[in-house]
Amino acid sequence: MNNTIHLLKNHRTTRHFVKGKTMSHEHLQNILEASIQAPTYMNGQHFSIIVVENQQTKEQLVEWTPRNPHIASSSVFLLFCMDFSHLQVASDYRQASFDVEDNPDVLMIGTVDVALAMQNAIIAAESLGYGTVCVGGVRHIANHIIKQFKLPKYVYPICGLSIGEIDTTQEVERVKPRLPKVFKETYTQPVKLEDVQGYDKTMRLFAEKRETKEWSQKFADFYEKRPNPKTTDWLKEQGF
Repeated sequence: MNNTIHLLKNHRTTRHFVKGKTMSHEHLQNILEASIQAPTYMNGQHFSIIVVENQQTKEQLVEWTPRNPHIASSSVFLLFCMDFSHLQVASDYRQASFDVEDNPDVLMIGTVDVALAMQNAIIAAESLGYGTVCVGGVRHIANHIIKQFKLPKYVYPICGLSIGEIDTTQEVERVKPRLPKVFKETYTQPVKLEDVQGYDKTMRLFAEKRETKEWSQKFADFYEKRPNPKTTDWLKEQGF
């Protein structure tokens, strides 16, 4: 097994960082350069990254999303945005109409580009010895983020990434077991009830302290709720 595969197979989320530990400019640049070289649909580069190192700004983000205190202790927080603003400029230049509103393809293209760029950042950061944690909850505070970071039209926050030196005096996360969903040639064996029940047992034995519900109950509760109606409004305000 080579080093890259070993790194990928041993990925784990890190929620405890050494407070006040800064990241070298060289390391940050390497992470950012690796991130922007991720695959992107048609080379459209439908994403942008905002680098947040200011402590006051990080603490403000935690105030808005208190479930993510690691943002404040991270060395750097990267905000990944779906970004079509440069393509609007290109369309104007070519005197073409530009309409990305209410287009599911646009949302999928932008989200996939963001995810690929962020995954590259994760791999690069972990290869340098840092811990990482993705923050999907930034979408719940999109209105605050749009205002705080002055996001122009056709730019929308999708996910964040906390990066920092792992605080080994705290509980270190373990590699989490996964529900196997890999098929050969065709989708031959859909997940069955016994598979879900088996994974519930696996996660029960894994005994992650932060989990208060069984895996199936957590997601049954989550998907029973309706989506946040404000998300549609915020997307429309940004042109999507």
